[in-house]
Amino acid sequence: MSNRTVFLGVALAMVLCVLWTGAAGAQGATEASPQQGVLPGAQAQGAPEADKDPAALQQAADAGDAKAQTALGVLYLQGKGVPKDYAKAATLFQKAADQGDAKAQNNLGAMYLGGHQGLPQDYAKAQELFQKAADQGFAAAQYALGTMYERGLGVTTDTGKAVALLKKAADQGFAWAQITLGTLYFEGKGVFTNVPKALTFYRKAADAGNTQAQILLGGIYILGKSVPQDVPGGMEFLQKAADLGDVRAQILLGRLYLYPPPAQQAAEAGLGYRQRVPHNDALAAALFKKAADAGNAVGQSLLADMYYKRTGGVPHDFAKAAELYQKAADQGYAPAQRALGLMYAHGLGVEKDADKAHALLQQAAAQGNVQARALLNSPGAAQGKDVPEEFSPTLK
Repeated sequence: MSNRTVFLGVALAMVLCVLWTGAAGAQGATEASPQQGVLPGAQAQGAPEADKDPAALQQAADAGDAKAQTALGVLYLQGKGVPKDYAKAATLFQKAADQGDAKAQNNLGAMYLGGHQGLPQDYAKAQELFQKAADQGFAAAQYALGTMYERGLGVTTDTGKAVALLKKAADQGFAWAQITLGTLYFEGKGVFTNVPKALTFYRKAADAGNTQAQILLGGIYILGKSVPQDVPGGMEFLQKAADLGDVRAQILLGRLYLYPPPAQQAAEAGLGYRQRVPHNDALAAALFKKAADAGNAVGQSLLADMYYKRTGGVPHDFAKAAELYQKAADQGYAPAQRALGLMYAHGLGVEKDADKAHALLQQAAAQGNVQARALLNSPGAAQGKDVPEEFSPTLK
């Protein structure tokens, strides 16, 4: 069985698992990325007034204008036009929230929910604030509160309340609520399994440009998970997300083009591929480059692999490979550290340096990289001697 086939299948399955559990990464152009530690979609919402001059907003905020206070708070939260200052943002949101401004209530609730922007994590306060905003029909707050009930974050788990709130937000077109409802119906969590209804919710979010939904649909159709398999249709969804700048989609789609699994091996791996994925090195390289240019370590490492391997799509260039591996290694990406270590050991694209090779292999090994550990235990490996072929810098 091909290691590449298993690798690709595991990659797709892992992405679906990560997306369904709500650990979102980069998003598309229509919605901001979730802030670290905050539910996807449960973050501070911007305001049209935030385009105004900060000085003018400050004057209006000082006069007690709630909308100006909220808009200025967003600027301080994001550091746009003013120095980033979470404490000032929270103070401004609190003033506007006290006047009943739903957006401020939601934004302050998001800060308490995340507990990483100058405020302690406080689910009780977050719930209270989200409830006030949700009662005013604010979709983001309805979604956040619904998800708190669905996950039991500071409240007793109540799927009934969760679904009711999520439906209110979804009916207003809030994509993250649509995705969450889709997942509940797809997996039958607290509701009867209903795949058609799940796909309807996913498609609404995907059609609105939400890349999380696009990647979910791409994986579902490519793997044929609870639906007839449709590899071209699934790849089309991934392409939409990739075009919106989602590095996860760029990497997944690039891997599909670079390592299309043969039908027989895919079937043996239990992936259910009955439709061929077209092999295209040039498209794979272009997708990896987009992810690499965005600073993504995995994209940098995969593009480096192509420069190293003579696979087509890019010219063979050890120096370029080493440059890309270095960028990924600097971000702590263990496979790149291992690969760059071996390049220093052999003097490929860089000046041979046993000390640098050993240091990089140690960094990768410290993160649990099995191949790096094996190389360190292999006599002469860090000096470029007797390195087994399976430990070459490239990903298999």
